[in-house]
Amino acid sequence: MMENKENKFEVVFSTHNRGLISLAKSLLEDNEIEYYVKNETLNNTFGSGILLGGYDPIISPIEFLVSDKCISKAKLILKDLSDK
Repeated sequence: MMENKENKFEVVFSTHNRGLISLAKSLLEDNEIEYYVKNETLNNTFGSGILLGGYDPIISPIEFLVSDKCISKAKLILKDLSDK
């Protein structure tokens, strides 16, 4: 869990699928939910996600963190996104 002076941030969605990143960002932004993305840059460091069609089980998943004030709303919005 990450913290800043005002809020705590918690992971509400994680994925290995780079194709879901833009969709998750768009959904959160459209609903005016502040978020951070963890491991997005690291995930593509080796380029393996590109070779595997956007799925890389070796590298840590990309994680979306939101403020504790928005966790329920963010989980509801992102509930239908899946790596499957």
